[in-house]
Amino acid sequence: MKEFYDSILTSNEVHTSVIRIADLISENIKDDPFIGKVMPLLKPPIADLSKALGRTTDPTMVKLLSKKDGVRDSRYVALRDFCKAYSSDVDAALAEAGNTLVTIFRELGWSMHRQGYAVESSLLQALINRLETTPASTALAAIGGASRLTDLKTAQSDFETTFKQKVDVKTREEYPKIRNCRILISRYLGGMMSYIDLMAEINGGTFSSTATKIDEVVTEFETMARTRRTKKTSAENKDKQPPA
Repeated sequence: MKEFYDSILTSNEVHTSVIRIADLISENIKDDPFIGKVMPLLKPPIADLSKALGRTTDPTMVKLLSKKDGVRDSRYVALRDFCKAYSSDVDAALAEAGNTLVTIFRELGWSMHRQGYAVESSLLQALINRLETTPASTALAAIGGASRLTDLKTAQSDFETTFKQKVDVKTREEYPKIRNCRILISRYLGGMMSYIDLMAEINGGTFSSTATKIDEVVTEFETMARTRRTKKTSAENKDKQPPA
């Protein structure tokens, strides 16, 4: 199994990816004695991290974030339902394209817009990344949905800009708590992943299939983080270049 490189992930990404991995473990091997002892230790730091990341008490800011979140929710539902409509189109090619896209929505979470701010942000970014890769981008172009994806990206960016500008102050105040949560999450999740990896090697079966699914989540978020780093480095290098 791949190592969980939480150090390269943002706290939002750690939060979302760990929830998805914990859900996979709970769904597939919840009756294992070792998992049964460690999983209860993992849940409190996940809950504490969620509270720390989303904490804001300014009524004006709460209202503004809610409004911007509502816009991105609407854009998400519009894109999702647009793709769903084409999944049953009489044109076989359009139906195939629609089903390709619907599968992605279902894999990442059909109702991701109902999640908390931190979880939704990470899931939406994962969705956008997936829709911009082949064959998803080809399928989206086939049904004429590119502009709807652009609308979602704009709404997501607008929300994130506001969230970072206004909530980062609170997040900095919560930094010691966030750091401690990440340390505990890494410890308990790492222990379970190592155990699952070993059991997959010994017994295979459910442990092996669970390890494969966990690898997919780790790869998805690792790719997201490395892509972000690459873009940031490219932008910094561009800024350093002298004007022509």
